[in-house]
Amino acid sequence: MNLCKTIKNQEKQIPVLSILICVALIVFVHVYSDYTTGYEISDATVPLSAGSYSVQGVAKFSGEIFDIQEHRSIITKVDYSLTNKGLIKIEISEDTNEEFYVSILSTSDKAADDGDAGYSDYQIKKYHQNGVYALTRGPGEYELIVWTKGEKTGEKRHMYASVYRNVFTADFHKNEPYKYSNAYSIFDENSAIAARAHALVADMDDDKKKAKVIIDFVYDNIKYDETLPSDEILYMKADDILESGTGLCYHFTSLAASMLKSVGIPARDVYGYYQNDNNIHSWLEILVDGEWMAADPTRKNGFPISTKNYYPLEYENPLD
Repeated sequence: MNLCKTIKNQEKQIPVLSILICVALIVFVHVYSDYTTGYEISDATVPLSAGSYSVQGVAKFSGEIFDIQEHRSIITKVDYSLTNKGLIKIEISEDTNEEFYVSILSTSDKAADDGDAGYSDYQIKKYHQNGVYALTRGPGEYELIVWTKGEKTGEKRHMYASVYRNVFTADFHKNEPYKYSNAYSIFDENSAIAARAHALVADMDDDKKKAKVIIDFVYDNIKYDETLPSDEILYMKADDILESGTGLCYHFTSLAASMLKSVGIPARDVYGYYQNDNNIHSWLEILVDGEWMAADPTRKNGFPISTKNYYPLEYENPLD
């Protein structure tokens, strides 16, 4: 204000110009201040209004139950200490540029379909990083395979060269895995999306309302970009999805699932088809008051939605 007054006193002959200069300076200072202090980032992504909160959904593996296998120079370590929650953690140490994949298959599904169940390409997932995987077929016996496409001997997944293979049994409540961060929805205690989710639902005590607010937020803040490569699907952190502001359907569901889990609402992604579209689509199921309800953050359909036009694949949620 003193700067504006000085200019006005010195330029009495051209008061209009003085006013314009003052306005320009105020706008410049405001915009520059917002830019240099990161106002847009802190307000839109990590709002201060989140207040004090505790991030839920981050599993703590003890490392007390693990298995190590070595194949060539590749060492695979699997942490089984949280199978009581329907979770396993995989770590790979290797010196090559090979692309690793993870397959988790219920042995009951495998036996029912003569060993072919779950071997279709949609279950072949690129292994970008060490990560947590959910056991989505409920309690029971599973076969875990870590493998590489580099030495395939056929088109079926079980014909690819495995670097780790193990059969194990897990006993847990069927809904337990969907509470936690995993390879399809990656977040931690310091994630910006957790702060955003807690800020959005800070004054709410109804999970259904919370879920609707989060689904609407994802739809409103992520733009569908059909030019993105469809094979860049997995293991993208929820923070990165929100920061990019663009994605395909599985980015929408990954971000929404991460935000929901961070506030204590279980969520799982589903793969299949929507209406007469021949392209694979992804949407969500959200556990509210003991009932799984569908949501599609890619479309403005609200929550919950009718699934009469949705056709899940037979083995939906293959790895969650």
